[in-house]
Amino acid sequence: TSMLRTGVRDIACGDSFSMLVDGDGAVWGWGDNRRGQLGHPTLSRQAHAREDGAMNQALMPTRLDGSAPGPSGGQLPAVHTLAAGHSHCVAITQEGGLWSWGWNEYGQLGLEHLDPFHYVPQQVRGALAGRICTAVGCGERHTVVAAFDATGDTDRGASLAYSFGNNSSGQLGIGKEKGHMGF
Repeated sequence: TSMLRTGVRDIACGDSFSMLVDGDGAVWGWGDNRRGQLGHPTLSRQAHAREDGAMNQALMPTRLDGSAPGPSGGQLPAVHTLAAGHSHCVAITQEGGLWSWGWNEYGQLGLEHLDPFHYVPQQVRGALAGRICTAVGCGERHTVVAAFDATGDTDRGASLAYSFGNNSSGQLGIGKEKGHMGF
């Protein structure tokens, strides 16, 4: 009930986990964390898990600690909205930045490297640098984001779609190339 004092702003569900954003922009998660999808390094495979995997789960909603700096050198700011794929999460901050964490085997986190698991949220830069994200959706192994150029007088109506991750069925919108990953 502590997370509900400020209300619930957004909810997203992955394969075996759930996430929500409270009224203050804090992210909460529960369920499976074997691939880092809850954003909790203390619940990771690197912890000394029991054989039943209990250390890789949060059975009650647990607040993602945005105060710990991630590998990108930043901290997860207040979140406006989020989306979940099979085992990954992507969040749009209140300022329009994009952050991601979890499973990245196919590049679905939009990061500049393909390390398979990210237990701490990282800011997505690359093609989204200088852009304001307005919407996000995740599939099993891919992500699509709407964003507009933050420089100049571009209005929100001129958003473009950016996609990254697995493209085995043409889900990135860049033509079908079996096994292709792209951004």
